[in-house]
Amino acid sequence: MSVVSRLPKELQTRLLQSVLEFLAMAGAPETSIRDSFEKGLLRSRSFRRAGPNAKSDGLYQKSGDISAQLLRIWHRDSRYVGARDLSPRPLPLSKGRNCLRRLVEKLDPDIDPMEILRNLKHLGLIRRTKDGRYLPTASATVIPRLHPWVTEHAAKSVIRLVSTVSRNASREADDPPLLERYSYVPDLHPEERRAFAEFSRAQGQAYLDTIDDWLEQRRAPRLRSGRRQSSRGVPAGVHVITYLGESPAGGEVHKQLKKFKKPSDEKRVVRRATSPPATPA
Repeated sequence: MSVVSRLPKELQTRLLQSVLEFLAMAGAPETSIRDSFEKGLLRSRSFRRAGPNAKSDGLYQKSGDISAQLLRIWHRDSRYVGARDLSPRPLPLSKGRNCLRRLVEKLDPDIDPMEILRNLKHLGLIRRTKDGRYLPTASATVIPRLHPWVTEHAAKSVIRLVSTVSRNASREADDPPLLERYSYVPDLHPEERRAFAEFSRAQGQAYLDTIDDWLEQRRAPRLRSGRRQSSRGVPAGVHVITYLGESPAGGEVHKQLKKFKKPSDEKRVVRRATSPPATPA
């Protein structure tokens, strides 16, 4: 029995094209991209044989994002923050009980801790203090180039998004849906691009801080087995992004934009955008 495609062919092509272009931009050779594509196609055949209700957890966690886990603990764990201002305390790189090297080893005993720390320094995510210890550069940072950590983060983000949409579309009646929403307008004034980036970043960070507090209070107890610690919990989190289209350049669109005056703050009307009901959540 053939399955009717729910995705227009043009959109299928654009989806695959964006993934393949990202892999090429990240430096993956064509032979590796082709091999990954063929393996994915082979797995999709197994999915088709299993039927439309087959589920995929989409976790792809492995050891997780060690650098992000390190910075999160550094900002939140009472052993690594100041008693008064609750800001991260300066920590030695590799000496002492509470050094960064030992902290990385606790997160993943199989990883090279000094390689992680070298990358943190190289990317400017930690800085050296006058006494030779280290501090995080900021509570939240963006790596401004396609470092391997960035490409892995992007790949996992796509996997999680697809996993969430698939889960919501095939969930049982008593299974609560996961949040999957977006808010947008099709015609943001180009002069508001920077303001929108700053406003959404601030609002998103406030939201993530609230989510972090909620999650931290509900973590499962950890079980010690030799050097490794394990948990009976499940990975859970929220991913927030902002997106912007390209600016209109030249032609009639550019001429039309010149006719519009930027509204003053006093007369500006704020309209709440609602997302289309594509995925219930």
